[in-house]
Amino acid sequence: MNEQQTDTTPDIDLDNLDPRALCNAGAWVPLKIGTVPAGLDIKIRGRFSDVFEKMSRQEQRRIQAEFKRTKEFSLPDPVDSNEKKIELLVACSIDWRGKNAKVPFSPEAVRALFLKHPQFVEQIDRAITEDERFLTP
Repeated sequence: MNEQQTDTTPDIDLDNLDPRALCNAGAWVPLKIGTVPAGLDIKIRGRFSDVFEKMSRQEQRRIQAEFKRTKEFSLPDPVDSNEKKIELLVACSIDWRGKNAKVPFSPEAVRALFLKHPQFVEQIDRAITEDERFLTP
């Protein structure tokens, strides 16, 4: 069933599109303060990456075990949730570049950046789920 190509027909070769590999390879995210470039880009893995999926499953299993143990669903502590979010984003961070990349990239340096600049946490948290950032050429 070959249909004629139109302007709205996707031009994507699904046979050769590997979301996991592309998300594992990562994409650059330019950080901003408001609309002003922060002079720092962070390369992150996407939501289909092995790291993201493994950590998400671990958290889901923890929540399920807690529910099974207590038979109650409780809202997560906001501080604990934010710390878990930061740990996920740190684990998904691969590299950085730019004039404000003043220390070598490391998980500790990224964690320190995220703790000092919560606006970057929100930017990376949004970017990690933007599939087009990872899956389009």
